Amino acid sequence: HQGHHHHFICTSCGMTKNIEMCPMDFFEEQLTGCEIDSHRFEIFGKCENCVKN
Repeated sequence: HQGHHHHFICTSCGMTKNIEMCPMDFFEEQLTGCEIDSHRFEIFGKCENCVKN
């Protein structure tokens, strides 16, 4: 899974953060025998600054 990353996206200000860990490492364990072509993983919510304000 080199060369790709996943994102947290703030729904209030639009700020994005890279997520270094890839959740596919977990899901692949449950998909034995499957051939995975691609995937995306995005988390939506409010960033630290928007939560404070």
